Amino acid sequence: DKDAIAAALARVKEKQAQATQPIVIKAGERPDNSAIIAAREARKAQARAKQAELQQTNDAATVADPRKT
Repeated sequence: DKDAIAAALARVKEKQAQATQPIVIKAGERPDNSAIIAAREARKAQARAKQAELQQTNDAATVADPRKT
């Protein structure tokens, strides 16, 4: 048990040491989270496409609805 606790404490101390180091991003480079940003943009594009498709089907449904004319 003591070995597991010591190993866990060592991992925590290592994470804390890494957290205090400054993050350096060179000019013109993409940040590390560029994959996440790209995925978010793709989801936004899909949502816009789906919303446009729903809008078109709603417009077509209102034109074809005889009760509204």
